Amino acid sequence: MKLVLGARYWRGLLAVLAVAACLGLAVAAPATSASPSTNKPTCNLVSPALIKKVLGFSVQPPQVTVSGNELTCRYEIPKLYQSVAVHFTSGMTRQSFEYFRDAYSKGTKTTTVKGLGQEAWASVVSLYGATASTLAVLKGSEELMVQSPGPLAPVEALARAVLPKIRT
Repeated sequence: MKLVLGARYWRGLLAVLAVAACLGLAVAAPATSASPSTNKPTCNLVSPALIKKVLGFSVQPPQVTVSGNELTCRYEIPKLYQSVAVHFTSGMTRQSFEYFRDAYSKGTKTTTVKGLGQEAWASVVSLYGATASTLAVLKGSEELMVQSPGPLAPVEALARAVLPKIRT
């Protein structure tokens, strides 16, 4: 199996630095090695109203980025100068999910989250009074990753609200 460390991996390394500098969140998610799903998620699965309800942040409509098998929905939080990022990656394999969890954990501590998808992990970074949480879930061949300022519990609640909407 050939794995390519793409822009998402390098932005993941920058995420830790951005939090340390209190600049906000950056993108961090594993690459894929399988074919994309035909039922690709859209940013419509995560509305600004859902983010407000679950995370408590008033956000702007999403800035949408598509890169290969990854869809990124970035919701700016104007009052905090930060963002909530939701990533959907199609064609994810268990091997690539685990590989990039391990790579991510070299820069920050990750923990296993039980009861979400086939497999899930989370990371919480707190520096200089700022906390940022990341949660990645594998469901079939789809990965859902949520990154947000604040504690893990609301991020997990958002993932639980979105996961049933993802068809694999």
